[in-house]
Amino acid sequence: NENAADIFRMLVNKGADYNLGFVGHLCVDGCRLEKGYLHWGHDIGPDDSPLQAGLDFSVRFNKDYIGKQALIEQKEKGIQRHLLQFVVESDSQPLLLHDEPVYSGGVIVGRTTSGGLGFRTGLSLCNGVVDIGHICARDELQNRQYSINVAGEHFDLQVLKSPVYDPENRRMRG
Repeated sequence: NENAADIFRMLVNKGADYNLGFVGHLCVDGCRLEKGYLHWGHDIGPDDSPLQAGLDFSVRFNKDYIGKQALIEQKEKGIQRHLLQFVVESDSQPLLLHDEPVYSGGVIVGRTTSGGLGFRTGLSLCNGVVDIGHICARDELQNRQYSINVAGEHFDLQVLKSPVYDPENRRMRG
């Protein structure tokens, strides 16, 4: 404890040589949204399936595991609830948090699960769960028009089909 302040100053001074700076929780959350990473407990939880969350790339139907039959049935019946990622189509940057209503065709079809500002892109981003009933194909959902209500003001949304930052993961892989 007695050396904490000295160590902190040393890290700050040495970090300046590498153009490093301070990062807070909101910045980390914004970077997560830019990469399309999901937040356990907000975007997804134990009641959500990987198919609903768009994580079907991680499901192996050729292997045995608990819950496989439920996923097969869900895939065959179709999925009503989908987690999508959106960008706000506006020059303003509304404060997005979670639980804002998502509209399609003037009707509430879901809610946001998380949201924030992408610090590298400057975009207002959010994840949201939509439930449109009879539409089960993800590409049909992605082609619909959506809007969001933030503090009584409506903003148009665009569905993102890939992350807005480093979609090929080149930076992650070096």
